[in-house]
Amino acid sequence: MEKYMEAMEAIFKPKAVAVIGASDNPGKLGSHVMRSLTEGKYPGKIFPVNPGKEEILGIKTYPSLSRVPDAVDLSI
Repeated sequence: MEKYMEAMEAIFKPKAVAVIGASDNPGKLGSHVMRSLTEGKYPGKIFPVNPGKEEILGIKTYPSLSRVPDAVDLSI
């Protein structure tokens, strides 16, 4: 039961989220996800993943998920 609860927390209360395909282009889904997290005051870490950008919305961007320096609970 404890493992089940941990898995559910990773989905519903992630401490760190990776946004695959993060974007600053308002017409892209990755932009909507990034804005929802930042403007919604998500309290955890946000790791935008986009090989073509250095930062998005002032947050350092990573070229791939394998380059994210911390544990990620949820990838979107």
